[in-house]
Amino acid sequence: MTEKMSQKVIAYLQANQNSESTNYPLYEGRNRIGRVKNNDVILNSIGVSSRHCDIYIEEGKFSILDLKSKNGVFLKNFIEEDRIPTETKVDIEDGAIFFISDFECKIH
Repeated sequence: MTEKMSQKVIAYLQANQNSESTNYPLYEGRNRIGRVKNNDVILNSIGVSSRHCDIYIEEGKFSILDLKSKNGVFLKNFIEEDRIPTETKVDIEDGAIFFISDFECKIH
């Protein structure tokens, strides 16, 4: 059993691609998202970088950090989609919608 699997699940990342939806467990601290096996959440798409971004859960609050990914992370707001600056932790709300390549994602 990995160290993370022994921790309590705090939230889930819902990743929607085409008509398929998958929920991934998220834990307190850093949750790494990328295309390769050594990530906590693996999103298998050519547009996802090997180490794309981190989602942090700290004291019940969520933030996301783009790890200099080629295609970025885009946060959906009411008017448009904004690219999250690389190497800057950005606070996000529970239920916020953001895009990693062709995945529409939401934390719940």
